[in-house]
Amino acid sequence: MQNWKLYWLTTPSTEEDCFVVAKSARQAASIDEDECGFDPGTVSAEVVLTIPKYIERAATKSHRIWLRENGYEEEAEKRNIKVWPNYARPWLLKLLGAQEKVVQGRDVTVIHGRRFVTGSFEEGLLGRRPILIRNVADLTRLVKKLSEGLWLFRGEPDSRWSLRCGIDREGAIARRGMYSRSMYEKLLLKNFKLQAISFITREPKDEWEWLALASITVFLLAF
Repeated sequence: MQNWKLYWLTTPSTEEDCFVVAKSARQAASIDEDECGFDPGTVSAEVVLTIPKYIERAATKSHRIWLRENGYEEEAEKRNIKVWPNYARPWLLKLLGAQEKVVQGRDVTVIHGRRFVTGSFEEGLLGRRPILIRNVADLTRLVKKLSEGLWLFRGEPDSRWSLRCGIDREGAIARRGMYSRSMYEKLLLKNFKLQAISFITREPKDEWEWLALASITVFLLAF
């Protein structure tokens, strides 16, 4: 019986290059061809490593956790979950010892000393190098160049996911119950103020400063 393997896919669009788990190169390539609409034969698959048996055994449990954390509660409760063939989720890459970082606007993953680079959104669709924002001044300068009504943003770390902020995903919708989105956001901010006040030396002067403080707190807690 063939073992599951981690493959690196090289696609016609560099921002779609990614890892998948499959049992053959053809099966691996077909995952991205079917999902992204690439023509058959235009995606190449390179074996990175064979998935160890102990990770195969832990895969279902880890995948259930990933589904719950990303709002797929109904899928997570199914008795028989089909984990692979599929894209390699972050939990799997972490178990395999992968290190991820951003270099010059590109996502870089290092596994067993090998570097795998995913092109940026701009490179894939616009054919140009990414514009890096290193500080608030860079952001302000770029925003001022935008025409009104022509803004484009992404709020997801994976281009295959739908554009939904955390509060609009299934898990958050279930938690907020009878509250509308705006009511729930106001309640979250109110609760944050009540809990944060004893930890700060200067109270924010308006709602914008409170929101900035809350954003920084969430960022720091993530680490």
